[in-house]
Amino acid sequence: MSSSAPSPSRSTGRRPSASGDAEPAPTDETSRAHLAADPKRANGKGSLRRRRDSWEVRLSLPDVGRRAFALPGRWTEATARSRMDLLSEMADRLSAARQIAVGLPLLERAAVSEGQILAGVRNAIDLLCRGEGGAKQTEATFADIANAWVSGELRKRYPDHVKPLEDVRKYRSNFDLYILPLVGQVPIRQFKIEHAELVMRNLPQRHSVGMRGKIALRINRVLGFAVYPLKLIESSPIPRGWAPKGDRGAKAYAYLYPDEESRLIGCTKIPLVFRVYYAFLCREGMRCDTEAGELEWSDIDFEHGVVRLDENKTKRPRAWKLSPDTLRALCLWRKLAPKGSFVFVGSAGGHLPGRSGAVDLRERLKIAGIKRPELFEHSARRQRIRLHDLRATFVTVRLANGWTETQVMDRTGHTTSTELNRYRRAARTLIDLHQSDFAPMDLAIPELRALAESEGGGAVDGSSGGAASGSKKSGSHPPTAKGGGHGRSKGKQPAAGGTDAPPRVGHGLGQELAGEPCRSDRSHETPGDPPDRDGLQPPGGSFAPAIPEASRPGHGSWGGQRSVAPVLRGGGGGVNVIG
Repeated sequence: MSSSAPSPSRSTGRRPSASGDAEPAPTDETSRAHLAADPKRANGKGSLRRRRDSWEVRLSLPDVGRRAFALPGRWTEATARSRMDLLSEMADRLSAARQIAVGLPLLERAAVSEGQILAGVRNAIDLLCRGEGGAKQTEATFADIANAWVSGELRKRYPDHVKPLEDVRKYRSNFDLYILPLVGQVPIRQFKIEHAELVMRNLPQRHSVGMRGKIALRINRVLGFAVYPLKLIESSPIPRGWAPKGDRGAKAYAYLYPDEESRLIGCTKIPLVFRVYYAFLCREGMRCDTEAGELEWSDIDFEHGVVRLDENKTKRPRAWKLSPDTLRALCLWRKLAPKGSFVFVGSAGGHLPGRSGAVDLRERLKIAGIKRPELFEHSARRQRIRLHDLRATFVTVRLANGWTETQVMDRTGHTTSTELNRYRRAARTLIDLHQSDFAPMDLAIPELRALAESEGGGAVDGSSGGAASGSKKSGSHPPTAKGGGHGRSKGKQPAAGGTDAPPRVGHGLGQELAGEPCRSDRSHETPGDPPDRDGLQPPGGSFAPAIPEASRPGHGSWGGQRSVAPVLRGGGGGVNVIG
């Protein structure tokens, strides 16, 4: 019967072929012959594959199995095969030393490295194979402590001895790029000065002494934690003074002249938010990223005109009274700024300065027609202008206009007179050039001036009535203990509406918000001299705000008779706030 017919594959040992005929089933002998013809790839031997945009090397490794290593896609096939052979050789050495699991990060680094960095990976593998870099499963490695520090775990366990990190991303990047690939697998008890020197030798040559010093301090700090509070080693193998020390005063720094700053913030080709941001940095002296960049509206007391910085680099909270022109400008800017908590917001919605603040600043200086060579030169003795140098601009200009060290340090957070010494020579140069103080911020930025002219009223805090600053001194003068300013009128003010009275900018904003008229328009006043302090009194008289000729009354974008209200209207599209 058909139901009792034996299955071909079970009873006869034959299976049907593609043609329908039965063929012999594989026996033990045929299986062994097949394996002999196609042997299994030995450990450490690799294969090369081409992916869409890269090469891939596959290695069979003892204890960890098959692993894939990506190679740069720009390499030729010959170069990729050469690197495959090198990886196979390294894997064989690590396998013989029983360090293959620990050495996996080194193999991954070797797959994409060239030149000096590849040489450093070779040295690290040499240390591992000599038994100077291997760790037992229960033994803490350098990477274990570094990762615990950066992740915040160490801070949670020892809050009294481990401070929180300000910028975790920078620390993580430093460790992942330069330190852990070379020495991360080293047991902390076996870490030697040679391991630290290996990292330093393999840093890219483009890095400055300052950057190299930061990497060295990262290594030193991890070893310090291993000493205490972890108590894993008795003392650090790194000798005192090992970290590179740069000559901080070696390079000449760049700063803007007041008239250049006026041209920069008055150039409407530059997005408004950046011009307000640059003007604020120059007038208030904050750090560009962690202070001004993260400044929130809630940090400003508009009723009293005070700004506070509770979180800053020095960990010492600061607060001060804003310059009147800065306060007026911020009141106007608040009406134009994108909604949100940050005062300065970029086009992507994040706070300024973004990822390329220095490059953008230099490009915008050129757009504004500022081409002074020393702003863009970079050499062993000169640093081209960076965004941080707007803070240096603040210090230099304020010292040149009679501010004392104490007054400057209250704003900047510097703690010693030595930190300000480098700015003194530049301040004297500024005096010799007969450069002046900054122009009033609310008048030097065309859009803010236009908004002030277009409004019929308003108070500093945005409500009806009320005064913010309580003072009419110009932002160019140093603050005084009594709250008064220098440069006030020594005579009577002309009657309002008199024929000899200059046009008053922002007259509809209230007396305190409008402040004093620009000094360039004060022909009827006798401006007071800033105090003669620190030998910085200008020869022959006091300073007046720097106003480019094109911006003086009758000539340009923000001064005098010509109205700038059309700036707000533009071509029918409104103000270009963030670009």
